[in-house]
Amino acid sequence: MTPDRRTLFALFALAFGVRILYAALVTPTVVDDPTTWSFVVARRIAGSLDWIGTPFTSRAPGFILALAAWFSVVGAGLWRAIVFNAFVAAATTVFIYRIGEQRLRPGVGRVAAVWFALYAHHVHFSTLVTRDVLTVFLVMWLAHLSVRPFHRMRTAVWCGVVFTALVHVEPRFLWLGPVLAAGYALGATHHRVLNLRFAVLFVATFFALTTPWMVRNGLVYREPIPVALEAAKVLRPVGRALGWDAPGRLAPATPRAEPRATRWRRAAVEFWRVVRLRPTPRAGAPAEPAWSLRHNVISLLQYGLLLPLAALAVWRGLRRRDRAVTGLATGVLAWFVVCTIWGGGEAARLPVEPILILLGVHGAFEAFARGAGSGVSDPGAGPAPSSAAADRSPSS
Repeated sequence: MTPDRRTLFALFALAFGVRILYAALVTPTVVDDPTTWSFVVARRIAGSLDWIGTPFTSRAPGFILALAAWFSVVGAGLWRAIVFNAFVAAATTVFIYRIGEQRLRPGVGRVAAVWFALYAHHVHFSTLVTRDVLTVFLVMWLAHLSVRPFHRMRTAVWCGVVFTALVHVEPRFLWLGPVLAAGYALGATHHRVLNLRFAVLFVATFFALTTPWMVRNGLVYREPIPVALEAAKVLRPVGRALGWDAPGRLAPATPRAEPRATRWRRAAVEFWRVVRLRPTPRAGAPAEPAWSLRHNVISLLQYGLLLPLAALAVWRGLRRRDRAVTGLATGVLAWFVVCTIWGGGEAARLPVEPILILLGVHGAFEAFARGAGSGVSDPGAGPAPSSAAADRSPSS
């Protein structure tokens, strides 16, 4: 076994072991019932194909079908579901390590992967049978494919496959499809024609893989639903533009008890919230309770260092026109905009937290290298050595 594979195995084992240990020792005292609707549905449809012709859930089917496939192999049960989540979470460290080591700086991937393996927020969600852990895995897989230099057209196909799986797990990522396509069309390579081909192939792969499921939904619901009924809310503005907002076509909008600007401002604050020392009032709903002292301290320790260093990495990366840093920061910004518009609290930040960890660790390496006078070039002098070497690929 090569040293690189030994490192990957150690990181995987650390992340997997920490999540299993947390589930065994901590979850019973923190979570009353880790089972969810997804768990109930997955257990019901495991080992059967009846779900193909029946409306088994109104939610995005990706996580439920993946969990049902796992149950059909090992049997249904809460601990089996936790092991599935722990395995997916541990596999995420592979992409974190690869992005950090190959696209940022040597050492960044190892530190970021260890941070993620011990990251309390993600460890806790790994014990809950929800789609968040699988969403994080697919986001980091897509980020790994997107920030590395273009080499072959099959990379565009893989990007389309992973993005299709992602939107079938979390439909809100549908809004990031145009952002990804535009990014590929502008920056996949240094050749405009190849960039356009890359973007077109990505979009074509997405539609080719989405169409069969849309046909299935059309037969089941008698409506052209691309992902699930849950996606109707996400796509409502597009539906209005296309005239699909007739009764029965899309789910009706839920009346809001507060102005849209106020709701967006609150969602933006909740996305970046580090501590909650007192209950936070909400219009037309019970106030959000204050977090426990343990939760506040852990969150403050995690983000007190992480966010300022991530901001430093983004600032220096933008000045150097670092392709990897720019792509990662753009992804975080785009997801922040989506979550601000559609709402979401602390859990909504979970998909991009590994990216924030990578940027924060990279910022720490940047600050240390600058302070130690290790010969790092001036931020405005050009791309970082790792990015420049990566961009000088044969196809570029």
